[in-house]
Amino acid sequence: MKKTLVMLLCAFCGALLVSCGRAAESDTENVTKPAVEITETTISSETTTTSVTAVTTAEVTTTAPQTTPRPLTTTKHTEHIFVEWNTVKEPDCVNKGSKERECLMCGFKETQELPLKEHTFGDWTVTRAASCTESGIKTRKCSVCGKTEKAGIDAVGHKFGDWQTTKAATYETTGERVRKCGVCGYSQSEVIPVKVLTDADKQAMAREVAQEIADSIEGETDLERVSQAAAAVAWYSSQCNYTMEGRDYATAYGVFIKGEYSCAGSTRALGLVLECMGYKWQHANENQYTHQWCIVTMDGQEGWADGQIGMAGYGKHFAAE
Repeated sequence: MKKTLVMLLCAFCGALLVSCGRAAESDTENVTKPAVEITETTISSETTTTSVTAVTTAEVTTTAPQTTPRPLTTTKHTEHIFVEWNTVKEPDCVNKGSKERECLMCGFKETQELPLKEHTFGDWTVTRAASCTESGIKTRKCSVCGKTEKAGIDAVGHKFGDWQTTKAATYETTGERVRKCGVCGYSQSEVIPVKVLTDADKQAMAREVAQEIADSIEGETDLERVSQAAAAVAWYSSQCNYTMEGRDYATAYGVFIKGEYSCAGSTRALGLVLECMGYKWQHANENQYTHQWCIVTMDGQEGWADGQIGMAGYGKHFAAE
């Protein structure tokens, strides 16, 4: 009896499997499945009574739903289509940052490194002030990482006042002048060179002496006054060295100032005194290698005046030919 029951169950299950398999083969065909009719049969034994339901087949018609096959798309994109970059990590002056972007088609992500930023320094602070001669130091600090930067400050240099003459220069000796720094008190000195006279300067100096001589002369006649002028120039000449070398021996400056003379120099010195006295004169034997003197009109008469021997007279000079 058990064998018969198993056979019936197997037949039932097999019929179901065959019908499912056929339905899977085609979505458009009608599938005829056997109907299952179950009848009961009572099987008696000595100890157990089992009811068995007999299965009979009949034609059962079912219809599968209609479907349209859809082909699978296999076309792939050849280039990434990225969105805008997105900063993942902001960089600073110590740590680098990063950014990424994603492809709209496939989700691929691209990453790039962001470079370091510049330091964010504050204002400069003077840590050592510069002096007139020594440089100083200034510092500034980064507000992000604390890095300190140093830089030099140029020396400011002396702030001098005006020059002050401590020793005047002469025509023979040098002088000196100084100036002082108003910041540190440092003094700077400088040599004043010997005075250099132009010919006009020398003539002006000689005229001052000639005017002093002219102002000191007294006399009632021209001859008396001219004779006094000649004697004064002769005295100056006697204080000088006779020479015919250099630039001043033949000038009034040489006789009155420099201390050197010749007969030409004495004549020009006397002529300058006569001019200061208001007389007109002529230079006898000018620029000749012979004795020279002044030709001057005195008391309505032509006469002469000699600054080397200190004499004057009417008429011609006794040395005249």
